[in-house]
Amino acid sequence: MQINVILIKVLAAASWRGRLRTTSVLASAAAPSAAAQHWPPAETSGGATLTYLEINGWLISAAGVTVLVDPILEGRLDFGIPALFAASKQRPPSPAAIRHRRSGSTSSLPPLDALLITQGLDDHAHARTLARLAELDPTLPILAPPSALPAVERAFGRGVVQSREGSGDCALGGGLRVTATSGALVGPPWQRRENGRRCRTAPGAAPSLYLEPHVEFDEDELRAFAPVDAVITPTRGQALPGFELVHGPAAAVRLVETLRPRLVLPMSNGAIDAAGIAAPLVTPIGAGNEFERLLAEAGVGAEVLEVRPGEPLTIG
Repeated sequence: MQINVILIKVLAAASWRGRLRTTSVLASAAAPSAAAQHWPPAETSGGATLTYLEINGWLISAAGVTVLVDPILEGRLDFGIPALFAASKQRPPSPAAIRHRRSGSTSSLPPLDALLITQGLDDHAHARTLARLAELDPTLPILAPPSALPAVERAFGRGVVQSREGSGDCALGGGLRVTATSGALVGPPWQRRENGRRCRTAPGAAPSLYLEPHVEFDEDELRAFAPVDAVITPTRGQALPGFELVHGPAAAVRLVETLRPRLVLPMSNGAIDAAGIAAPLVTPIGAGNEFERLLAEAGVGAEVLEVRPGEPLTIG
């Protein structure tokens, strides 16, 4: 069954407030592929190389800087509520995908300049992956919203750079600058929103990017950043009865109209294998080429690229 992990954001938030209690472990992910992952070198030619790592994860290289976004590379997802929901990647990473980055192995992670986290729950701030990254590079620069600080600090044992909407740019070296924007509301209405990300460099050094995994955004805020070169967004959504977990094609079209990108990179964060009592409650929003059809009807000329998990995609 394909379903979005963002269902867990509702269930896990309820569990955290004491409404759900369970101590059993999440069902194990499928056995990892034996094939080695060959990561692309850092992009320095004025383009950007992006590799989709499934769910919400990306590896982005631009202006000689390589950043890892919301990775799940070590072990399974585990939200502590497996009777309600259990999920695994459809294409798990190889066992060597997160070897020591200085090992010289072609299947290890490339040298990382920063780790970007957009939200605080496990499908973004994945505890096992964070712990492994902390072992491999305890000094790795990390940019995360306040909601992710507990998970990151447990893994790394130190503070990180907090990112909030309206807080300005954060320099990551090589001229790459990241701006936090207003993202998804996860939890009660009074809770601070999570982050979207705008990444940019000096003009002409690399394409500018915008990424947000829920299609939740403030149009007025984003208009100030338009146009960007590329938008990374879900183009299909998921809903519980009476509540949208991830917004669908119509919202994605509004996002594209707001930011006016040349390119759209769809992320399929709903394409996972899921089970549990809550799984059948989730229904899809959008199907087939609905996003492309709505985009054409709106007269928007952005090119929609084909994104395949694990395959590097270079844009200029």
